[in-house]
Amino acid sequence: YEVKEHDIMINFPQEMKNTDLKAHILLYCTADKNKDIEKNISTRDGIILMPFAAGNKGLHELKISWTANNTEYYYEHKLFIQ
Repeated sequence: YEVKEHDIMINFPQEMKNTDLKAHILLYCTADKNKDIEKNISTRDGIILMPFAAGNKGLHELKISWTANNTEYYYEHKLFIQ
């Protein structure tokens, strides 16, 4: 993933490009549940751009669960949005 201004760009592994990919993404704000963002997204190019509000700063947990080629995956990482 990469944080760019008001978006988080999520790049899935190269071998998952050109594959039907269904993902559930949660950007969990540890200090304020009103800043949580949750989305279900499908992609074939292996890239997801997830926008967030300008005031959504602070410590978050990025939690991604996805399915590709009938296999389930999970990724979790803490990040700080400035």
